[in-house]
Amino acid sequence: MDTNKEVDLANLIQIAICNNPALNRDFMSVKSREADLGATKSEYLPTVSASAGAEKSFTKNQDDDKTAKSNPYSANIGIGWLIYDFGRRGATTDQMRAYLESESFNYNSALQELVLNVNQAYFDLLSNQEVLKSAQESVKSYKKSYEETSK
Repeated sequence: MDTNKEVDLANLIQIAICNNPALNRDFMSVKSREADLGATKSEYLPTVSASAGAEKSFTKNQDDDKTAKSNPYSANIGIGWLIYDFGRRGATTDQMRAYLESESFNYNSALQELVLNVNQAYFDLLSNQEVLKSAQESVKSYKKSYEETSK
């Protein structure tokens, strides 16, 4: 980046947002709460379990020379769906939604505070540049007045 190039206020705000670790932490906290809310909503879905097994067994009767083989493979599938839980899932979802809103408000507050601080610093800089120009003009005027007086 060219150091002599002037940067406008919008770019300064963007740089401040990208380079602020506290704001990044708050943003990641919001994303974490969104994931928690999604996880609680998944409790409304049915559960599916599957198992498979293999077994080899032989049965031989004493009187018979033939060996009987059993079916060596088995598979089981189970589906469960909780229909009514007396409001636990709904309460947990509401709680996670409230946590998400709280984290969102914290993030928005930190973001607005950062933008305000950048604005204040930018306008302080512009104000101080004008004060410097005025002081330099005053020095020129005093110098000219001194030179005229010394003649």
